[in-house]
Amino acid sequence: MYGQALNQSEWLWNIKVENTSIIDSKPLSFVDKDNNYFMVGNFNGATTSIQGTTLQNTSLPAGTAIVGDAFIAKFDENGTFLNVKHFGGSRNEVITSVDYDGDAHYYIAGAFNGTMDLGSGTVLENTDLYATKTFIAKYTLSGTLVWSKVFDQYVGNGYVKYKNDKLYFAANYGYDQLSFDGVTLPVANYSPTIAGMDKNLVARFDASNGALQWVSSSRYTGPYTSISADRIGAQIRTMTVDNNGNVYIAGEFFSRSVTFGSITLNRTSSSNSNLFFVRYDNTGAVAWAKTAATSGGADSKVEDLAVDAANDVYLAGRVYNSSANFDGTILQFPGNYGGFLVKYNTAGSLVWARRAGISSDQAPTTGLSLSRLSKLHIDAQDNVYVGGSFYKYLNLAPNFVYNLSNQFYLLLAKYSKQGVVQSCEIYPCEPNGVRDLKVLNSTADNFSVVSDLSIDFQLNNLPIAAEQKNRLYIAKRDVVTAGSEDFDKTAFSVYPNPAMESLFVKGIETLDDQLQFSIFDFNGRKISKTEKQTVMEKGIDVSKLAGGVYFLRIEDAKGNVKQHSKFIKNNQ
Repeated sequence: MYGQALNQSEWLWNIKVENTSIIDSKPLSFVDKDNNYFMVGNFNGATTSIQGTTLQNTSLPAGTAIVGDAFIAKFDENGTFLNVKHFGGSRNEVITSVDYDGDAHYYIAGAFNGTMDLGSGTVLENTDLYATKTFIAKYTLSGTLVWSKVFDQYVGNGYVKYKNDKLYFAANYGYDQLSFDGVTLPVANYSPTIAGMDKNLVARFDASNGALQWVSSSRYTGPYTSISADRIGAQIRTMTVDNNGNVYIAGEFFSRSVTFGSITLNRTSSSNSNLFFVRYDNTGAVAWAKTAATSGGADSKVEDLAVDAANDVYLAGRVYNSSANFDGTILQFPGNYGGFLVKYNTAGSLVWARRAGISSDQAPTTGLSLSRLSKLHIDAQDNVYVGGSFYKYLNLAPNFVYNLSNQFYLLLAKYSKQGVVQSCEIYPCEPNGVRDLKVLNSTADNFSVVSDLSIDFQLNNLPIAAEQKNRLYIAKRDVVTAGSEDFDKTAFSVYPNPAMESLFVKGIETLDDQLQFSIFDFNGRKISKTEKQTVMEKGIDVSKLAGGVYFLRIEDAKGNVKQHSKFIKNNQ
């Protein structure tokens, strides 16, 4: 069964800023209560420009060190630039994470060496020019610093998340003993069997003043090994917090095992990583920890976490060339990376598991492509928006199966809380230089997305130019997209979508007899033209088209476009 593809979106505008330090899975943006958009930027050139406003890099001249400044730019609900807060310094200043409290403040995490000006008269200083320090800070929406805190021993890829007057922080570190705000990690008197192995920490602070309330860490309790890959350790990739203050983290471990609290997870991959998925309760104690067993040299990657109103938690990622066992539910990914989305309740019981299939239901052990699911957003109705990507074939059974030409595509799928795919939208893209889409905010009938790119990209009607730089961008959708259940309510639509042999037009009898129906490829080249009468009698023959994305345009006798629709051509 092939369902209607969600490909009718028109996009109003995009805004973009330069960002040379984007860490995957971090949106680096938020929308405030007045529908203003905030975007984090990092740049290491002499200048950067934001809608005509130029910022000068205050760091040392290029060539003397790794240098760069950071900034947070603010735009109104129409994408118009309002102002920017510039974070300068003497060497390298970077913001790695941002989160909003839903009211009047936002929080950032980042790192610096040399000095870093946080504003309001606060300048952070690092006297060791070759060392890096980590910081967290709280700001008002107008950019006034409320408080800041520096951690003298660097912890990497810091994540911040606000919930109920608490600020949560997660990061990776490689020290055998780490002094974190006066607490020794991973535990006091820790004597590692392997020195310098990666570990991760989770901490909770009082959001009003930055006082540490608790911190917990992973550790390694396994045997010594001289194999380099086994010595990497465990690295966190994402974090979220539910309404009760439970903290969920996920990532990968390359070591033979990893221990959280009293729970030890053992690696099943012979030569690559397995995932870890952990819940800390609101006191910092480990409630449960899980992995997904794989076989052979399989590799597991974690991408994103999200929680819904009922405190159920969703995990997205991908697995390479293996089955993955999620508490007894087996997902198959033969021959390449395949994406997964799983849902657990707060007790740690699996609710459901879904795959972005790279094989057909008829031949589940034969790989046809590659895919990933990586960006999560949950709306007010607990629908789950999932951003991802795939190459030529995608099986979101039963309603959304794509068999296209040899090309990469971004995807944006909408799942119900029961795990049913309600709609899916795809966009052709290059294999490198364009990242997956993440829904940034949503209302009942609209949403905006955030992502990053380093090459030009076409989001349906909206071109987004990279201008030979790494860009963080936000795009806002214009109209409600028709899902499979919505097409009956529209005056004009095409079906089946995806199509294989013929394409038909619903509502064609109400259109003018002089209209013509033209098919264009994604590059704007006209493929065919069909008269209305033929379309009514036989439909439009698409059997000879290569698999991919096309546009059907309804034109008058002068070539003016009256209506248009995007459709997918599946291969046989």
